[in-house]
Formats: sequence, C-alpha cells, structure tokens
Amino acid sequence: MITKIIADLGNTSLKLACFRGKELLKAVRVAITNEDDIEEAFLKLMVYNPEIAYLSSVAGKNKGLEKCLKRAKINTIQISNQWPVPISNKYLSHETLGIDRLANAVAAALLFPKQPVVVIDVGTCIKFDFVNKHNEYFGGSISPGIDMRFKALHQFTNALPLINRSEEVFLIGRNTQESINSGVINGALAEVNGILDQYLMTHKNLQIVVTGGDQMVFERNIKFSFASEPWLTLYGLNEIQNLHDPI
Repeated sequence: MITKIIADLGNTSLKLACFRGKELLKAVRVAITNEDDIEEAFLKLMVYNPEIAYLSSVAGKNKGLEKCLKRAKINTIQISNQWPVPISNKYLSHETLGIDRLANAVAAALLFPKQPVVVIDVGTCIKFDFVNKHNEYFGGSISPGIDMRFKALHQFTNALPLINRSEEVFLIGRNTQESINSGVINGALAEVNGILDQYLMTHKNLQIVVTGGDQMVFERNIKFSFASEPWLTLYGLNEIQNLHDPI
C-alpha cells in the first residue's frame, strides 16, 4: 500500500496530510502566503516517502506547494466534486458545491453512521453542512467568518478601522476597537449557537462536529456537546479518493 499526500488548499490556509490507506500518518496546517512555511511543512511529510498527491482547492493554485511537489517529482491529481462519494448527495447544484464541504459531510457521516450530523467548519467562512441518519447530504449554510467580518466593517465604512482580534471579548465595548471586537466575535458565536438551536429542534439525537482554523474560538463558547476534529476535511478527501481510486 503506497503513501499519498492529501492537500486541502483553502482561501487562507493549506492543510497537508500523509495517508496510507485510511490511516493518517501526519497532518500539518500552514498559511498559504508563506512559501518558507509551506516548504517546512512539506518536508515533514517527505519522511513518509509519499508517491502521489491528491489536491483539493477552493482558491486556485499555490506556487509554494507546486514548487515542492515538482522538486520532489510527485505526480498530482485534482480531486473533483464529481467523483463518487459514500453518501447520497441531495445538493441541488453539484457543480457549485465546494469539495471541502462535501468532504466534511463524508467524514462526518463515517464518524457517526446512521445518525443525523451537522458539521460546523469555522474558517474564512462559517459553514454548516448536514447529513441525515440515512446518509443523505442536503447542504447547509455559508456566512462570513471572523476575519472576513472584521475586514468588511473596515472596507464598507468610512470611519471604522481594521483591527486585530482580541481574545478578551467584552459584551459592552468601551471604545471603538472593543465594540468591533465584541460585535464580530459575539455576533458570530450567537449565530452559531442560534443555528444549532434550530437544528436541534428538528433533529433528535443530532451529532455536532466542529472543525476549521477558528475552531478553538468557537469550541469555548458552543452551548451544546460536540466532537472536535481539526483534520475532518482531510479525512473526508481521503475517503473520496479511496472510493475513486483505491491504492
């Protein structure tokens, strides 16, 4: 059984993993803008002697990753949302469905077979994706992530500054920076908990899985029990690849 790289290239981060069959050997996350960090992460995977790479991207190509793969002489294959999946895809527009969302649904359904499960992926966007107990994926919701909200307040107003988020979040901001931080963070948390309330009202025994670059922010404040899996998307992509081309 050969070792392969599974890569998930997002809007702000790159997740890389080595799998052998279904076994995750090593996984890393780096910012997409730093080629030195990408190379360092790539070298951590090379100790497992990967022979092929499967790529998923919502953000086009990445020069840093391409350089690493070319230098290592590793052939690459693009993962497609048209590949078969081990769940029933009821989404109405398959062609516009992000492969990351589909992969999250696949992985969640495997984690909780024959149970309704919702994935909350909190990164550039906040994405909910739902699979019912019959392994049917219907879709979910997409809204701006935390950093996007900070940027939007600055870009679409004349006076509000672009601030760095603070871990200390007050309900009542005493100055403009505190007020923006409160509105963005508390607003996003209220949104997530409010949507979960609606899911739980209509789906008994609902399982919740949290993943994504901002998962630590949300995990401290989600009101309901949940499972945490930082590499959920990579597991799902690997399952899709295994079904498409067992190696």
